[in-house]
This record gives sequence, C-alpha cells and structure tokens, in this order.
Amino acid sequence: MADVILNDQEVKSAFLKAISAGKPEKILTEKIKKLIPENKILKILALGKAASSMAETIIKLQIGFEGIIITNEENFREVSGFKCFATGHPIPDARGLEATQNVELMLENLNENNHLLLLLSGGGSSLMPAPCEGITLEQKIFLNERLLESGVDINQVNAVRRLFSRLKGGRLAERAYPAGITQIIFSDVMGDNLETIASGIAAPDPIQLNKVYKILYKTNLMQEKFVSRHIEKIINNPGILPLKKENKIFHNVKNYIAANNDTCVKQAKKTLEKKMSYINSSSLKLEGEASKMGNKLAKWFIKNVQKDRCFTVAGGETTVTLNLSTSGKGGRSQELALSYALYMKQNFNQKRDWIILSAGTDGRDGPTDAAGAMISSHHKLDINQARKSLGNHDSYNFLLRNNMLVKTGGTNTNLGDIVILAMG
Repeated sequence: MADVILNDQEVKSAFLKAISAGKPEKILTEKIKKLIPENKILKILALGKAASSMAETIIKLQIGFEGIIITNEENFREVSGFKCFATGHPIPDARGLEATQNVELMLENLNENNHLLLLLSGGGSSLMPAPCEGITLEQKIFLNERLLESGVDINQVNAVRRLFSRLKGGRLAERAYPAGITQIIFSDVMGDNLETIASGIAAPDPIQLNKVYKILYKTNLMQEKFVSRHIEKIINNPGILPLKKENKIFHNVKNYIAANNDTCVKQAKKTLEKKMSYINSSSLKLEGEASKMGNKLAKWFIKNVQKDRCFTVAGGETTVTLNLSTSGKGGRSQELALSYALYMKQNFNQKRDWIILSAGTDGRDGPTDAAGAMISSHHKLDINQARKSLGNHDSYNFLLRNNMLVKTGGTNTNLGDIVILAMG
C-alpha cells in the first residue's frame, strides 16, 4: 500500500468517481434490448434526475427514439425526438402539471400494439405532480412542503403522495393498459422499494390505509380540511385507493433495477482501498435525523478506527425535521457533516487527521446549490457558531462562509447519499 498523505482531494475524487459509476451511460448496455418486446411500437417516458441521460443512452443503443422526458432544471436539455420538460424539485410546480398532462395524453393513445418503456430515477414524485380529483396544485405543494419538513422518511412521504395522486400508486400503469410496461430503474431508495421510487407509478401499493392515517396524524396534516375531506371521500369510495398487487394490470409490468446506492458506495470503496485500509461498515445505515446520524457516525468511527490510514463508506438517506420559525438554509448531508465535525472537534483529541465528505449523488442537497459538505481536522471550527447554525438548520450559510461546501452541479444521476469517513 502506497504511503499517500490523507488529503481532501483524494476523498473528493473518490466521491466523483462514485457518481460517475452510477451514470446511465456507464450502466445501460445492449442487454436492455432483451428486456423489451421486438414486435411492439415503443413509447418512452423518462422521469427523474437521470431522465435526460437515460433517454440519450436508449437512443444511442438504438432501442427507442421518441417519448417524453421530465427532469429538474440542473439536468435539463433538449433531446431530439422527445418532448422535454424541466419541472420543480423538491417542490412541484405548474410546469410539472403541464408535463403530467402531456404524459396523460400519451397514455390515452396507447393500446395492445404499444409497449411503454419507463426510465425512472430519483425525484420523479415531485417532478410529475398529478393531483387527484378535488385536490389543487397549491394543496399538493402544501402537502409536499409539510411532509419534507416533518422528518418522516421517504417511504412514509411517498405513501401519502400516492393517496393524493391520479398517477402514483400504480395508476399510471392502469392508464397505459393494455400496453405492456418495462421499468428500468435507477433507485435512490434504500431497499429499492418499487412503490417508493417515483411513488410507484407502475407498482402496487403495499401500505394499508390505517398506516397512512398514522403518518397524516403524526405530521398534523389531518388537521387540514382538504386532507380530511379527501380521506372521507376515500372511505366512502375505496375504489379510488392506490392499486394493490392483486390487480391484473401488474402482470403486464416488468421491473429491472439497473443501479442503486450500492453502485456508488462500491466504487468509492474500490477507489480508496488502493490507498488506505477499509473498515467494514455494513452495519451502518444512513437514516433518521441527520444531525443525530452525524454524532452516531463519529462515535462509531472513533471506536473502530485502525492504527494506519483508514476509511469507510456508507450510503443511505437521512431526514431533517424543520422548525419553521427558526429554519435557515441547508440540507441533510450538510447537517450530517457539520454535526460529525463538531463531535470530532470536541471529543477526538488524538493528533490524527480526519475528513468527512457527506453529499448527495444528484449534486443537490435540499433546496441548495451544493451536493453536501467536506470538513477536515484542519478546518478551524467556531464551535458556538456551528452549534447555532445546526440548531437553526442554517448549515449552508455556515459552510459557505468557511469554504466547506461540495458543489458538483447537476450530475445526471440520483442514487442517494454517500458519506466517506477517512483517518490519517
């Protein structure tokens, strides 16, 4: 093992290579042709932050040449043969509603001679809003904001989204029927739960209604009149619920996970283990409140650190519970990194270099222009100011002032978050 001094560029390079490994042009190959029937007229819906790259790769492989692309602004570009839309994320907007209407028009024209290729990646739930009858876009936006601020995980967020949508929870597949569907998925969801990726537009909903009630009460959404009215409507007409696995339409749907968070984690590990010892972190999952997870990771690394230069990589997705009266600007990866650094500065007194990089593979952490943050033992940290920033959920501004942000721009993929911990 080469004697390389621990430095931040080494760690950042591993993160960038991890992102690159999860890009559609690296993942999608000629093998996909075998997943799609040859005797059908193919239509394509590419939805999510990797949508443009996925569609471009499908064209390059000469699999399909027309359809609709819906993605976020950072990854938007015109693709020949496709209707292309840049819409709102993480909060849906009117542009997304227009894109949805175009999708519905395409679905109406499908028949048994067609086959729908769904190219799905993270972000689809917000990018293609489809409020159900009686729910306005403004109400859907409010619902989204409240859920994202509440601290509940993405599985719970999307369980509620499915209840208030006319396309999520398998309903898009229902609209496409009798056309068959092939889903090629870049999953940003831990466990690759099909019902959670883009809120399961072509997947059955396994969540019972009483569990969704609990989420609505937990987030105080049941107090909203439009929510309680919609729930009453569902009780009186259970036929409008998301579809269950017994529905015959799902016999027409085939699903393939092309890449996920583990794709990126493995590449980061492969890059760094050439230079330092790897500490197995398979027991670690990035989940729960971001700032608490930062503390947990610091304690774990201190306990498991080796004598020589070492590192570990973990993947997942944490949450942030906002207090609207004090919330500033930031994201879950930034909060995790700052809380980790605070703990290390206060509790790890050994004279060893350490680095944390915590960032999203999509290049955007929360409503900011940063992927996340990278902090090392060499950074001077104003403890009091850092604590205050964490308490006010204003990590972005603190990290910006101290030159600790990681900015990549749009990455054309979205495979969850990565944390790299290294020790010199």
